[in-house]
Amino acid sequence: MTGVNNNLLSAAEAGDIEAVKKALDAGADINTQDNFLKESALHLAASKGHIGVVEYLIDNGADFFLNNGTDMIPLHLAARDGQVHVVKYLLEKFETIPERILNDVIHVAQMSVYGRPETVLMLEDFRLDQARPIAQGGEKADSTLLEASENGNIKAAEQALEEGANVEVVDDRGMKPIHWASFRGHCDIVRILIDKGANVNGTNSALWTPIMHASLEGHEEIVKLLLEKGADINSKTSVSGTALMFASGKGHLEVVKILLDSGADPTIEIDGTDSEDGMTAEVYARRGGYREIVELLNQVTNKFG
Repeated sequence: MTGVNNNLLSAAEAGDIEAVKKALDAGADINTQDNFLKESALHLAASKGHIGVVEYLIDNGADFFLNNGTDMIPLHLAARDGQVHVVKYLLEKFETIPERILNDVIHVAQMSVYGRPETVLMLEDFRLDQARPIAQGGEKADSTLLEASENGNIKAAEQALEEGANVEVVDDRGMKPIHWASFRGHCDIVRILIDKGANVNGTNSALWTPIMHASLEGHEEIVKLLLEKGADINSKTSVSGTALMFASGKGHLEVVKILLDSGADPTIEIDGTDSEDGMTAEVYARRGGYREIVELLNQVTNKFG
């Protein structure tokens, strides 16, 4: 069986879907791994960006959570090697992925010289989208406030605050109510939380501020509100970026305009995913294919220069 297994691995790496089908029809083990890096056909196809082969292997039972020799699943390799379309497909196909794995994949994508900013944003978006806030310490009012902030229940949020909920309560993912409300787009709740003393520049465990979450998701009114209330427009995480980078990388033109008009600095750089000049908002937009944002950022950058 070694011969057909090798044929499967070679075909997957080359993106030859007909040869993949032939090898499987001949009895190849769909989860066979090579002798060197212990990579399966799905690992190899994901790494090379062969989306057709990836889809075929998944549909025929390939193990999505199979580790290679360095404890990476196929999603790690697609993120590491900048295969955005493969990452997108895998996230859509598997609605629930353990947070431990997601955090590791995000780290790999951030650190790789081939990683792409849109991949990092996509993964971060997915991580929060599948999460549900759970208060640390188990106080009922605190848990209610977190849940209400996440799902947009104004009445429940106000009731929780009346019952003594801590407006700065942190859930098990390091998220506060204002982070959840900003991420989900609940502007009225963001306003209520700020009026009750929520810190507009407070960070979660990944050093994201509320304005970063709102910018990532394109929530224009929340971005405006946070800026009115003193949000730091140019704060940045250690490896991911600024609010302007996130809005640029997701193609939110109106948010980009709001941020630039309010003094966002398009020349700020972060390290981690670009081996040459560092990552700027323009790089995020360019790699995402958002030409109008690229042109706008270049115009403003020239004024900074």
